[in-house]
Amino acid sequence: MSLSHKFEVIEILRTVLDDERALAVYEHRRVTIKKPLTAYGAKRLAAKLAQWGDANEAADIMIDRLWQGFEVDWAARFSRPRSTGNGLVDALIGRPH
Repeated sequence: MSLSHKFEVIEILRTVLDDERALAVYEHRRVTIKKPLTAYGAKRLAAKLAQWGDANEAADIMIDRLWQGFEVDWAARFSRPRSTGNGLVDALIGRPH
């Protein structure tokens, strides 16, 4: 894969993701899953990540679960609550309170 292809894919992912996550998703697919994204595949994945409402959170879910792609209905089965109601626990696990 050429350097220009890498930048093209990352730029497509950056339409819905922050810089860190766009690179993380690119590397996740290329290195961890060993199924690099094409530009077209990146467009489709970006659209699916955006359907979650928070594309960055969707990318984190995809990477955490070692998924090759992302579907809202998959993630909905595993979605975590926004708050446990315990400020200390929420702070420790990174949930808003």
